[in-house]
Amino acid sequence: MLSINAIALTYHTRIIIVAAMNAAPRMTKTLSFAAVHFTLAFTLAYLISGSLLTGGLIALIEPCCNTLAYHLHEKFWARAGRPVLSPAHPCG
Repeated sequence: MLSINAIALTYHTRIIIVAAMNAAPRMTKTLSFAAVHFTLAFTLAYLISGSLLTGGLIALIEPCCNTLAYHLHEKFWARAGRPVLSPAHPCG
């Protein structure tokens, strides 16, 4: 699944670079990537399970979980990148 996501991301990035040259707003990129992600999640889940219902449910749930995980991942790395401040020394 990782290789399919990598291929989808490569083509999506190429499309967005062309769109950025035409001054496309960021929301367009976000919505187009969401469409790619939902479509890919549905297609893979359907192919694996053979069920439209299962494919649809996974396509709705998996991107939401990924979005939350990405947000938490970014928060973790933002905190990890900050220098740790030690309290001021009381004697000096």
